[in-house]
Amino acid sequence: MVGAVAPAGGFDALLATRDQKGWRGLFHNGKCLGITAFASLGGVLYGYNQGVFSQVQVMAEFENRFNSTLSNSTTKGMLTAILELGAFLGALMAGPLADKYSRKLSISAWCIIFMVGTALQAGATEDVGFVYAGRWFAGMGVGALSTIVPMFNAELAPPGIRGSLVALQQLSITFGILISYWIAYGTNFIGGTTYPGQSSAAWRIPLALQIIPAIILCIGSIWLPYSPRWLMLKDRETECIESLAYLRSKPATSPEVQYEFSALQAERRAEREAARERYGADDVTWRTELLEYKRLLTTKALLRRVFLGAAAQGLGQWTGINAIIYYAPTVFAQIGLSGGTIGLLATGVVGIVNFVMTFPAVLFVDNIGRRPMLCWGELNMAISQAGVAAIIAVYGHDFKTYKAAGNGAVFLIYYYIANYAVAYGPVAWVVVAEVFPLDVRAKGIGISSAVNWIMNFVVATVTPIMLTNIGYKTFLVFMCFCILGFFWAFFILPELKGLSLEEIDAVFHDKDSAEDRERRERITKEIGLDKARAEMEHKETVGEAVVPDELQIKAVEDIVLHCDATDRDNWLTILEWQLQQEEDDETLTKPTSTFPLIRHLMPERDRIANTLFVTKGPQSKEGRAVLRDVYSLCNNDDQVAYRPDEQPVNGVCPCNNCSTVMTECVRSTYTIAANASCEIPEVNNLARTPASFGTESSHLQSTIMHVANGVVVKKTGATIANGILKI
Repeated sequence: MVGAVAPAGGFDALLATRDQKGWRGLFHNGKCLGITAFASLGGVLYGYNQGVFSQVQVMAEFENRFNSTLSNSTTKGMLTAILELGAFLGALMAGPLADKYSRKLSISAWCIIFMVGTALQAGATEDVGFVYAGRWFAGMGVGALSTIVPMFNAELAPPGIRGSLVALQQLSITFGILISYWIAYGTNFIGGTTYPGQSSAAWRIPLALQIIPAIILCIGSIWLPYSPRWLMLKDRETECIESLAYLRSKPATSPEVQYEFSALQAERRAEREAARERYGADDVTWRTELLEYKRLLTTKALLRRVFLGAAAQGLGQWTGINAIIYYAPTVFAQIGLSGGTIGLLATGVVGIVNFVMTFPAVLFVDNIGRRPMLCWGELNMAISQAGVAAIIAVYGHDFKTYKAAGNGAVFLIYYYIANYAVAYGPVAWVVVAEVFPLDVRAKGIGISSAVNWIMNFVVATVTPIMLTNIGYKTFLVFMCFCILGFFWAFFILPELKGLSLEEIDAVFHDKDSAEDRERRERITKEIGLDKARAEMEHKETVGEAVVPDELQIKAVEDIVLHCDATDRDNWLTILEWQLQQEEDDETLTKPTSTFPLIRHLMPERDRIANTLFVTKGPQSKEGRAVLRDVYSLCNNDDQVAYRPDEQPVNGVCPCNNCSTVMTECVRSTYTIAANASCEIPEVNNLARTPASFGTESSHLQSTIMHVANGVVVKKTGATIANGILKI
């Protein structure tokens, strides 16, 4: 019941670390949020189509019209499950067609296919063949959209919020299920709730309403931007950089847009080189695509990843989630909620629980981890299924007398839905997105998606048969798969949270992926991405202020690590006072404010204070080496602190946006050296007489302000200040 997750690019890890994340990142990138939210109407179509048919099947007029089909558990299951067969075919066709004709035009085309299916279902007469055909075409549409929309969203999104925007698709699916339940509940009263009396509009209207968001998405997609990755795939580089600039709301010449554009160029070049080395082809062709599938299924390390992705999807279906989504009214009838209206109402609550409980998963999966959430979800789902089975087995013969037992079973169904929504539903797709290496990620996700749809089809087909023939034991079957899923997650699935690509490859002992990574690193250097990366990592411009160079920061940070607690606390007290004064003073101008540097300060300071301060001192071997390195860093002929890769010209630092003002060396340099009780002669000679930090606070503040203004300071004064800012 969830859509596929598109792969992330291989060259944008730096951008991901720089982007704002979470809700702040979403609203900071409002344009991308709006575009991807609109595209996620495809997820609403998917969820609505899944949910609405379970409601329609129990409406009196629909049951009477197609009684011969619905009274037979086999044909009833096929009528529901044929959607999955269409979706399986649509998902297989979607990727290649989206590569050929673009993501946005493919969305429009598949919406048309979906609308054909909707019209056939809503306009069905007594011939059930119209319903079969309609669900087949609608399935092709939602299957394709469930692949293309997350891909489109991921390729438009800034790396830092890519996961959130892809998760937007999952929220859209659950929202579609939710509104389908309540719309059908409302239309069920048209003409009455029994037959004769109920109008065919009771079921035609909820089926027909699907066409409205499909039309909106179909027409609106014409104005969606092309995916930058697809434009690069087609060598339309000018349009690619224009699209990136539009999506990021920045000029095409901005460093971020230029870096992301170069990263797409590098990714494209890496794909071409890999195809040439492996298959003798200069580009990706149908032949190389097939050979890549062969490599995926015959290489031991990759095959293990395929198994994990397929297991995540297959076991997810056999927990019984779509048995409830598709047949909720029938399931509730098994536990005593007889009558179409009562069953529809109870099903509507399922939609609410499913939608609301998806939010915590989006918020906490990166904090808690994949395995703990899957294990927790599987265990609680197994308990729920076992409880429902036990209640039906003991009290199922007379729920009218034992109403409390029936209510308990209903609660357990809701508890099951909550645990699936908060754990297995979204987390299984996170596992699928992480487990595959970049070069075969799209294909690996495609195989996992295929397993998802096939298992979805099987569950939808056999559920009514099991409910008819084995009754409460149906829930025991699902319980067994929940237990199996728990052991799979606990003993077999590796925890990949927070691991780099290199670390994931090491987990699977994958040499091919390591070769691909080396190729990317070489291309990165050849096209100059490493220089762009260094510029973005070491120098972040804020108005006219420049964050000091990381190499200088690192050198003096180590001095601070070796100070005793009293000196450290004095330093931090002075610095925090200075920052607080500027934060409170709204009249300060950008060039004289260190406020933009605050976010670089506190988290790292706390980490250092809690760990390294208590383990090292200035007399340690490491401390002496660091102090000597710091002295040498600024001991050049011009006595100017400058970036090692940018030699000064006429005593002036050539780094971008730096002020050329030179100042006298501040006395805090000597104070720091003295209070560190350093015994290295060349450093200790700087300060023969120790001085208190209290009397030198103004000098320290002056140093901080000079660095914030981009001023180059003589000797180690600038270096010391840079280190303090980093703490």
